[in-house]
Amino acid sequence: MRGGGGAAGEGGGGGVRAVAEAGPASGGITLTLTGTHLAQATAVLVGAAPAGFTVVSDSHIVVDAPPGTPGPLDVTVTTPGGISSPVIYNRVGAPGI
Repeated sequence: MRGGGGAAGEGGGGGVRAVAEAGPASGGITLTLTGTHLAQATAVLVGAAPAGFTVVSDSHIVVDAPPGTPGPLDVTVTTPGGISSPVIYNRVGAPGI
C-alpha cells in the first residue's frame, strides 16, 4: 500500500505505510502500519472513525479495522508531532450471489 510522505511524529520522520491494501466492510481484521515515531501515537482514524490500536514498537502499530461502507478510506495516525499523511485502505463489500 502506498504511504504519503510527511511527519508521523515528533522530530519528523518518514510516512506511515500499511501492509494490507484491503479488507472486508464488516471489519474485524488488523491493519499493520509502519513508520517512524509511532510509539507516541495518540489516535488512529480509519476514514472519520476512531480505531483501536496497539503500539508494537516505535516503527510498528496494529490497528483494528472498524466496519463500515465499502470504498477507499484515508488512514491517519496522530502523534504529538502532528498527523501523518494518509494511506489508503479499501473496504470491500461482500460478493454478490
